[in-house]
Amino acid sequence: MGQMYQEGLGCVGVLRRYAREELPQLASNGWRLPTRDELLTLIDNQRKEHGTDPYINVVVFPDIPRDGESYWTSTPFDRNQLWCIDFGTGVGDNCGPYPESVRLLRDHH
Repeated sequence: MGQMYQEGLGCVGVLRRYAREELPQLASNGWRLPTRDELLTLIDNQRKEHGTDPYINVVVFPDIPRDGESYWTSTPFDRNQLWCIDFGTGVGDNCGPYPESVRLLRDHH
């Protein structure tokens, strides 16, 4: 799977990128891709205003790559593409045909 969160340790493992065709296999057992708006809530606007990248809370996400890693969302960009969020720039864009990282979430019921 790549990195996974472990209580007390944070994210462990090696970051992995996935092609769009692989995404349905990842979203299972209650896990899903976040929407564009959900992933954008992770942007730390104070860091962004000061130009301190990555634009995500590094206390909460200490192992996030600082080189502008993009993450898939479930939100369609157009008929054939999905949105990605780049925490290095703090913006979203079309993922295109390239493998990107995944930050899955689980709804609590």
